[in-house]
Amino acid sequence: MLLYALLVQTPFTQCPSLASSQANNDAYRAAVTVASLYRANDDDAVDGSLASVPLTPGTSYGVDNYVTRMGLGTPAKPYIMVVDTGSSLTWLQCSPCRVSCHRQSGPVFDPKMSSSYAAVSCSTPQCNDLSTATLNPAACSSSDVCIYQASYGDSSFSVGYLNKDTVSFGSNSVPNFYYGCGQDNEGLFGRSAGLMGLARSKLSLLYQLAPTLGYSILETCFVGQASSLRVPAVSMAFSGGAALKLSAQNLLVDVDSSTTCLVFAPARSAAIIGNTQQQTFSVVYDVKSNRIGFAAGGCK
Repeated sequence: MLLYALLVQTPFTQCPSLASSQANNDAYRAAVTVASLYRANDDDAVDGSLASVPLTPGTSYGVDNYVTRMGLGTPAKPYIMVVDTGSSLTWLQCSPCRVSCHRQSGPVFDPKMSSSYAAVSCSTPQCNDLSTATLNPAACSSSDVCIYQASYGDSSFSVGYLNKDTVSFGSNSVPNFYYGCGQDNEGLFGRSAGLMGLARSKLSLLYQLAPTLGYSILETCFVGQASSLRVPAVSMAFSGGAALKLSAQNLLVDVDSSTTCLVFAPARSAAIIGNTQQQTFSVVYDVKSNRIGFAAGGCK
């Protein structure tokens, strides 16, 4: 996904604890909200290609951040979202707003009007991921619906249910997008529908919308082919001062027609020289002296 913006202000940075007395009151209110959601019965529970997403200043919506328009549900309806690189969970105000919803531009999202909506149960990995995404533990309703709590450094917060639905930007749509369905949303959100989380976690919008990587343990990938990319000089340093200079073909591997990946992966214990690094080298094993040697040009 491409986001057009040179600078993105992020006053909604998450924090694990809120220090001021006002913040403590808000935290208490959030806890009460969680309790009320927990007591909700089944009837009360709120039932890849590249996309260019233009950002606009949010002043006309009462916020200092940039905002963008996000589609949600089937059929898709647009919502004004505050863009936040300091938090991970994307959430927006949802009907029936059991506790409190601030005034927003346009109608509040009603998940029951979307044919692709589904609540997320407490036993899912995504519910467990909330503790990393929001820095707050997840809770569980009496109907086994996962409850999130997102708090921010300016004392703003949102509490609600974790849902999944189809998200869209322009003509591009992605199913099974996990987001927060806010039931108590209080703070400096202006007239936006909610917050778009772009920080680094598994529930981040960017993480969820990124193409799925059949690339195994390779973590660093680039758009393009290895033959068209400029590759820096890389050497493997060994004890005794020996160095093994690697060429581009020892560093990158094309995993499909438009993607190449760095062929290095983290190791938990012993370091392993992989077969890609050994290609084109002759390898000599000196068992008696307990040494190993590499010679370039072993094969073409």
